[in-house]
Amino acid sequence: MRNKLYFALLVLLSISIQCSDSNNTTELTPEEIIQKDEELGQREKEINAFIAAAKCSSSGCGFMAFGSKPCGGPWKYIVFPNSIDKDKLTKMVDAYNELQHQYNLLTNAISDCSVVMPPEEVACVNGVCTIVK
Repeated sequence: MRNKLYFALLVLLSISIQCSDSNNTTELTPEEIIQKDEELGQREKEINAFIAAAKCSSSGCGFMAFGSKPCGGPWKYIVFPNSIDKDKLTKMVDAYNELQHQYNLLTNAISDCSVVMPPEEVACVNGVCTIVK
């Protein structure tokens, strides 16, 4: 009985070692890292421009999680007018978040792992959606 337990433990240990070694087979060159950084920056500019083109009014404002921290959760929350094409914005932000998540995995990125809380209140202030608190 004791030998079977040791054997099972040995098998599980060898499987876990094999799995961890096979996950880190892709390495990015410095040029590829710069290219991915630039792509993330360009997509963020496109998202911000898309939001800025929509004006807030009596329709109010909304918010959504933006970015992907290496240890989980968003980097921040973005606010937008409810008059915006929310389906298009959601697709743009989801694509950005996934690209950043993949970047984090490929570069073994780290972060402070602090939790960014969603805004309690957003409002249209001088024609711009703003986090009030």
